[in-house]
Amino acid sequence: MQLDETLAEAHTSLTFILYKSAWNWREAEIHFRRSIETNPNYALAHHWFGESLGLMGRFDEGLAELKEAERLDPLSLAIKNDIGMLLYRARRYDEAIEQARKTLELEPNFRNAYDTIMRCYQQKGMYGEAVEADLKSLSLSNYPAEKVEELKNIFAASGWPAYWRKQLETQKRQNEIEYVPSYQAIEIYLRLGEKETALRLLEKSYDERCAAPLYVGAEPPLDALRNDSRFQYLLRRSGL
Repeated sequence: MQLDETLAEAHTSLTFILYKSAWNWREAEIHFRRSIETNPNYALAHHWFGESLGLMGRFDEGLAELKEAERLDPLSLAIKNDIGMLLYRARRYDEAIEQARKTLELEPNFRNAYDTIMRCYQQKGMYGEAVEADLKSLSLSNYPAEKVEELKNIFAASGWPAYWRKQLETQKRQNEIEYVPSYQAIEIYLRLGEKETALRLLEKSYDERCAAPLYVGAEPPLDALRNDSRFQYLLRRSGL
């Protein structure tokens, strides 16, 4: 930017740091708007701006930006999936599922779309459908086929809590080998109804400077914590 302040790409890259690492949403918005003003046809600026607005709970504005990004880059699976995720965060679950299925029409093996579907069915209390989508997502990753089958059998025999306890057990073992972002575990503990553990992990994520604080403003599973004064404090720490 010191070399050329009119570079939309530079402004957009700076926003990525500002809101994803520094949680400086206001400054990020200034640079998003500067990027779009400089180059209105830069799809990535509209895409990331739309995502950030959704994370702030500004769903209508975010959807408008994401739709513009989709118009400029109609074959982007990431943009299409983030439209679905914004609809999910807006609690428009049926529309989010429909959007994810449209994404899968373009690429049936796009794992992130199944993650979106799983989250929506979870919020709707349709746990069988949620597990089906989650198992599909796992099968498209490096998750061993026999482990996928084991999880399927656990759900059939013991239900939703046992299914996620098994995944939590696997994640804990994995964490001994490689770092696992705390938000993954936070979601699982909330699915199990263990709010205190989820809140402690969320507090820890602030010290780790990991991604979890990005989601406190809009993520539906965190609604279970919103009335807690400790969560309200974390919300302020996030600039939200």
